[in-house]
Amino acid sequence: MKGIVKKIVSVLLLFVIAGLVYACIKSIMEPINFNKQKAYRETVGIQRMKDVRTLQEALSLFQATLPHLLTPSWISTRTARWK
Repeated sequence: MKGIVKKIVSVLLLFVIAGLVYACIKSIMEPINFNKQKAYRETVGIQRMKDVRTLQEALSLFQATLPHLLTPSWISTRTARWK
């Protein structure tokens, strides 16, 4: 009877040890994974801000040239009389 109890206790302790090792490894890897995720998100955020800046510059250029595109060159706004 003592042999069976000893084996059961040994197996239970083996599972407890395995669980504690897993918990230690997980607690060590958590900051490492966090830093990787943070670096990735910062990279994506910076790229999105660059894209937004490029789009804003293009929109500004388009808005600056829009009146010239909509007004035919043969119409002069100074001589036209709208009555």
